[in-house]
Amino acid sequence: MRTDKPPPNLHDVLRYDPKTGKFFWLESRGRVAEGDEAGTPDKDGYIQIRIDGTIYKAHRLAWYFMTDEWLPPGQGLDHRNVKPADNRWRNLRKATQTQNRSNKMYNTSVNNTSGQRGVTWRKNRGKWQAFIHLGDRFHYLGSYDEYDDAVAARKKAERKHYI
Repeated sequence: MRTDKPPPNLHDVLRYDPKTGKFFWLESRGRVAEGDEAGTPDKDGYIQIRIDGTIYKAHRLAWYFMTDEWLPPGQGLDHRNVKPADNRWRNLRKATQTQNRSNKMYNTSVNNTSGQRGVTWRKNRGKWQAFIHLGDRFHYLGSYDEYDDAVAARKKAERKHYI
């Protein structure tokens, strides 16, 4: 079910702790008791909370708790550290779709063998290559003799464009 509107009774049923990013039930409901932590991770690792039969993403509820501004799905809300279960207030930010997509690109792929997103070993050149994905394009950041130099170039670009 699409959640274009916040739950009307949100402040009556949940408490949000901005330092931990966790939600707690203010009343007993079904199998949960008052004071229990609310939410379970979905298949992508986002915390979801069911309120009166509707499932809400916890980061959207946190944003609403702190700003009184409801951002429905598809409107830019992002986890700065790209950890979808980390709903601490300082980790949430408004973001354009491009920023959000780029932030997702920040995660290291399971196929990555260098251990650093955007850093690859170029066997034919005998160098480390760094790049970053911005919008719809990959941007070359240079070739380096040392792995640490390629990682530093990538991290500098991340700070400039992702955070």
